[in-house]
Amino acid sequence: MDSADDAATSAEEATAASDSATAAAVDAPPAEESARVVVFNPSAGAVITEGGELVVESSFTATGGMEIEIPANGEAYTAAAAEADQAAAEVDEKGGELQDALVAVQVATLATIGDDSPEAQAELEEAQEMAAEAQEAVEEAQLAADDAVAARQAEAATVEVSADGTQQSIRDTEGNSATAVTSDTGVVITMAAATLAAALGNLTDGELQPVLAFDGSELIATRTADGVIELFQADGSAAVYEDGEPYTANALTAMVLIFALD
Repeated sequence: MDSADDAATSAEEATAASDSATAAAVDAPPAEESARVVVFNPSAGAVITEGGELVVESSFTATGGMEIEIPANGEAYTAAAAEADQAAAEVDEKGGELQDALVAVQVATLATIGDDSPEAQAELEEAQEMAAEAQEAVEEAQLAADDAVAARQAEAATVEVSADGTQQSIRDTEGNSATAVTSDTGVVITMAAATLAAALGNLTDGELQPVLAFDGSELIATRTADGVIELFQADGSAAVYEDGEPYTANALTAMVLIFALD
């Protein structure tokens, strides 16, 4: 009987210890070096951090799409983002001062009705001057805010997605950009010639990649074992202009990804 009682007591103690450990695990924050935390605001967007470092920040655009920023360096991006937020707050503050100045102009204008005294006119002119100064301050603050946003974006790769998801604009921290448009049949990815050439350089030997030239011609690009990009027509013939001159990689503007057909 004593053994049974001891076993029951041990089981109860083990259960209590397990419950206590579970409660502590639930209440404890994840390990700092591995924790990935997502904070989502339905009206603003989302922020994802990992190990305390910012990984992704997204926000909704005025047209219902989404802008996603992926920092190259979390600390530098965070500092730039703080400056951008401060600059935006400055714009709001200057905008409020402008509204107050415009109200003062309206009040001074009403005061001159039926009162053509020099004093009333002087007050109106003073109010108008202050409103002009406030307007100039708003414009200066907006320019500073635009510069701050550009500085923040320079610290991150940026992806903008349209509301319907069919258009994406991508820019990396080095200024390289691409635009993708999705249709029922595939995706057309437009980019600068140098960026496109670098992308084609990732092709494996003999791999075929549909591309578009600046004049709308649909061509096929392939990479030789020597790393040279060669262009062909869809029928396999050499890609040449009407005058017989060959197309070069510099003439390309887009890659085409074609959806597989069932």
